[in-house]
Amino acid sequence: MVALSQGSRRVAAVAGALAAALFLSSCSLQQFFPKAFPTEAPPPEPAPVRASPAADSEWKTVITDSGDMAFRIRSDWTMEVVPSEPGFSATGSPAHEVRNAEGRLIATLQQNPGDDLPEALPGAAIQRIDSVPTPDVPLLVDSDKAQVVFDLTTHPNAKSHPIYGLTAGGKGLHGNKGYPLLAGPLQFQGELALDKSIRSAAHPEEALEAAKAYVYTQEYADLVAMFQSLEYHPKEAKKTTCEGASFVFTTKNIDCDTVVQVYQLARWNRAWDSRKGATVRVADDYKCTLDILGAKNLDPGVDGTCKYSPGYGSFSVKWRQQ
Repeated sequence: MVALSQGSRRVAAVAGALAAALFLSSCSLQQFFPKAFPTEAPPPEPAPVRASPAADSEWKTVITDSGDMAFRIRSDWTMEVVPSEPGFSATGSPAHEVRNAEGRLIATLQQNPGDDLPEALPGAAIQRIDSVPTPDVPLLVDSDKAQVVFDLTTHPNAKSHPIYGLTAGGKGLHGNKGYPLLAGPLQFQGELALDKSIRSAAHPEEALEAAKAYVYTQEYADLVAMFQSLEYHPKEAKKTTCEGASFVFTTKNIDCDTVVQVYQLARWNRAWDSRKGATVRVADDYKCTLDILGAKNLDPGVDGTCKYSPGYGSFSVKWRQQ
């Protein structure tokens, strides 16, 4: 090993001290002037991944009370048939409530919704959170445009409503009294239950973030699959018999009280007409064909039929021999 002279050792020491000073100076400069020194950018956060629906083995098929609609729900979910609230169904059809494993209401199916369904308040802002195409369902109006959508409604003076559901014909959930149109009026939708702290009118940004996050949950993936599974089988609709004083009614998707009222109006409107096949429209929603109205000698038989034009439902009427 070659020994360094005293002068060389002095030079090496000075050089080392200078290098240390420069290093410390650069650290101090970088601390006070961070933009002047290039830094390594942090890696981007991975994009969120949507959940997939549960495996086929974890589903079951449920059928509506009328028998003409069916859809799939998770095995640990339940569907309950409940009487429709007054004004929520134009024909007295019951509602079908779907609840998750914890018992929380997550969706409702209502055939022939009435005029009292809630709708978006004037001045509300509606944001589309998500949209998923749905396979064609036979007999649905504009079924090629059917989709599951998720909308957030906010209002300066009302709480936020994150609503998801099935639509068709390019309509949103808040058009036409708040429900989508399929093969006639049909409501099949639900609402995300927001925490009380963010559902008020004062927190629209928090409500938006909560709705966006919900799209990536397992429950939302399963809800979309449930909406997409809806099937309509009109020939399977159950028949109900309604007894009247002079007539016997056989009805589908229309409650007995409504049937009697409609047919009384139909006969009153055409009481002067004895022609076979006379047709009358009652309350703009029912088209009734009267077969033997006004005949002098009535025999037991079909007196007429009525169809609920805007949606699901019909009934036939037979004269009862006195």
